[in-house]
Formats: sequence, C-alpha cells, structure tokens
Amino acid sequence: MNRKSVVNMLLVLGAAVAMGTGAWGEEAAEKPVKARFISVKVGSEESWMNGQLEEGPLQLVFEIRLDIKPHLSFQRNFDSIQYLEMTDSSGRKLAPVEFNLGYLYQQGDDGEAYACVFGKVGELPLPDVAWLRLKGMLKVPVARLVTGPVYELVPKKGTEMHVPLPRETDDKTAAPEDIVVAGDPSTGRLFLDEYEVVEKKGKKTVTAEIGLKTDSPFELEGFQVLDAKDAVLKTDLRGSSSGRSGDSRKWTRSLRFEAPKDFSKMRIRMVYRVPVESVAVPVDAKIGMRGEIPEEPEKGKGALLR
Repeated sequence: MNRKSVVNMLLVLGAAVAMGTGAWGEEAAEKPVKARFISVKVGSEESWMNGQLEEGPLQLVFEIRLDIKPHLSFQRNFDSIQYLEMTDSSGRKLAPVEFNLGYLYQQGDDGEAYACVFGKVGELPLPDVAWLRLKGMLKVPVARLVTGPVYELVPKKGTEMHVPLPRETDDKTAAPEDIVVAGDPSTGRLFLDEYEVVEKKGKKTVTAEIGLKTDSPFELEGFQVLDAKDAVLKTDLRGSSSGRSGDSRKWTRSLRFEAPKDFSKMRIRMVYRVPVESVAVPVDAKIGMRGEIPEEPEKGKGALLR
C-alpha cells in the first residue's frame, strides 16, 4: 500500500469522528475525568539528518480529549508514557498506541476544563480494514484546586507581605480554609510588581501584576481578586510567568479588571493545587469508515467512549 492510498483511506476513516460530541452513561458522569475520542489521522514527523530536513515514516495519530470536573486540575505525570491496545475488524492485534501524558495543557473557562492528548503508532491498518478499536486505561494525574484565605495589600507598586503557605492534609473532608494553617513555618512573599489605574467615563480599570515567591514546595494555580464583600471579580489574564531557582519558586500573573466603587485595598486570594492519586480513565473507541461506531454498554459498566 503506497503513501497516497494510506492517506486517503485514513482521511475518510477519521473525517466523521472529529465533530463527535460524546454520550455518557450515568456511572461515567460521576467520574472526575472523562475521555472523549476526537479524531484519527495519518502524519509523519520531520527531522534534520546530515544537514537536510527529512520526512519520517507514516504514523497513525489519535487525539483524545480529557474533560476534568470543576475544582480539579491536571498534574504533572512522571510516569508519562502509557499505551492503549489497537485491533482491527479482522481481529488482528496491531502495535500498541503510545500516549505521552507528561504534560497536560489545561484549557477552557466558565467551569469547563480539558486537555488533549495524542497517541502515535507506526503500524498502519490494511486496505480492507472496516474499523479500528482503541481500548485500554489511561492513568491521569490530577490535583484538587483549593482556595486560601483573603489577604489585603495596599494597591500600589512594590507592596508586599509574608503569608503562611498551605500544607497538605490527610483530612479529605476538610474545608478549603482549614487547609491553610496559620502556624505553618513555611511562608511565601505575596507582592504587587505593577499597579495601574485608568479612569474613563467614570469607570476605573485596574491592571495589576500579582506575584508570589516561595522557598518550599508549593503548587500555585492562580490568584483571585475580591471586592469588599468577598465576591470574586471577573479578571482578564494579560500575561503570566513562573520560574525556579534551586528550592525557590516564583509566579506572576498580570490581571486586568474593572474596579468596584469601594476598592481601597487590593484583596487577593491564592488558588493552589493539592496532588491526589491518579484517576484511571477507561478508553474503548471503535472507529469505522463513517466515524465512531456506537455499541450498547455492558450492564453495570456505563457507555462506551464516544
């Protein structure tokens, strides 16, 4: 089978799958992470060899979207290489599909969060294949998102204060505010690198660069800005950075928001990550010439991956 015929066959194979929305059983809806099949395509990687850019062998590339529940976040995974089994309509077992979950780039807003992972395999299906089946389990590392107490800074550039850092707790039922222990010896420096107010037509727009520096283990997710009544203000993220030097970590977030009338102090709350055990996410996708082929779920096992 030549390169052109493989490309044409796989474009047809994956075309109807890419826009699938996904349907879930009642049991699957309760899981903290859900997997949704997106597409399969054929491609090749380019690399420099002897001073020339050369195209590598053809590969099947599968895309799976991982949707995560609110108050959870994807975490770095040091056991990053994982595999799913692949079989074709003849029952032939093909080479396993390799997925790298080492870095999951979290996207989404308004309570929707997800990351996409890509699996690659060098073995291509035969021309008479009617469908492919991708099956197995992905172990997805997650963390709980926890909010700390509110701290108040004088709203001007260069303001800073030392704050106690939260530590992990074995009490999984603890309220978020209980996880921040005031007597914890670990502290961080919360500061404002920039602070600018622009007033136009009676409205004040604030651009503030908020930062945190620590010398102990800590995983910051971001900052919230609150009004005098503890309501979280809507902010636009203008830029972010993070860095590490030895045991020291530093994060900055540039936020823009419309200031409420009573805004004499910059009220900030940290959102941070507490790692939990990896979530086992089942994958079972049967992909035919017109997209994914639905099947009735087995009793008590929820629906197939759509």
